[in-house]
Amino acid sequence: MARMSRSILRAGKTVPFKTWPFPDGARCLRLESHPSGTQATILARIQASDDLMDLILAVDALREWNEPVPRLVLPCVPNQRQDRACVNGEPVGILAFARQIAALGIKHVTMFDPHSEVTPAVFKALGMSVTAHSQAAVVGRFDALNVRLTKP
Repeated sequence: MARMSRSILRAGKTVPFKTWPFPDGARCLRLESHPSGTQATILARIQASDDLMDLILAVDALREWNEPVPRLVLPCVPNQRQDRACVNGEPVGILAFARQIAALGIKHVTMFDPHSEVTPAVFKALGMSVTAHSQAAVVGRFDALNVRLTKP
């Protein structure tokens, strides 16, 4: 099982699915029911390459059932701290990640507490709409519930 906690939501209800590794380490995902109806939203906490592969497989599984391209919620955007190349030979990590998300056909991304204004701008430059919630907005909601937010 991948380390990320994730959900596929359809009209407020969770679409059950399973993920597992094959003996060679390759990932597999199976939707347990046909998620017909409104556009799905995938909540993805991507912390490792298996988590990214599970996202790719989930989008493709929805596509196999001729479902609309899902929206994506990223509580913490991977590689966002590498939002510029400081020396020759360094990639811009957030751009590399955002290109992979754009290649999936994702049209809308919701993110929380982006590292800088570069993070949402990169996704927008690649043709996605973005909803970015600031740390103050997120913390304000948690304060009302007496919950503390920690960031990895």
